[in-house]
Amino acid sequence: MHDIISTQLWKSQSLKTTHHETTTLDNERIEMKKIRAGLNNTPRLLTLICCLGAAPLLGGLTGCSTNTGRDETNAEKRQDANTSYDVKNALSSDIQYKFEGVNVDTNTGTVQLSGFVVSDDQKTRAGQIAKQVSSVKLVVNNITVKPPTN
Repeated sequence: MHDIISTQLWKSQSLKTTHHETTTLDNERIEMKKIRAGLNNTPRLLTLICCLGAAPLLGGLTGCSTNTGRDETNAEKRQDANTSYDVKNALSSDIQYKFEGVNVDTNTGTVQLSGFVVSDDQKTRAGQIAKQVSSVKLVVNNITVKPPTN
């Protein structure tokens, strides 16, 4: 009888141990799944961190500023407006061409001509007229020659 009780006791302890080990293994599996899930999100998290960190750098590199790192003063803005006015006036006063399709923009004394004319001679003449205005430092002639359609 003692053997029967010992055997039953041994079996019940064995079952308890096995149940305890199974529970421990299940808990370890659950923890490993949690760790793996966290590791699977790591590349996404690193990508997000890199993108957010790089955004200010890219924003600084792709700025839209066209001046030399300083703001144009009110006096310079008035001078540029006067220069543009003088160039437009000179273009419209030309005896040969009236340059109605030419736009004039000025930034710190640099005049940019744009728009359309019908011949290379008109484009060249517009640049020459702009250079003759005393407050013009440089002329950028971006006028497009577009022959008239018949």
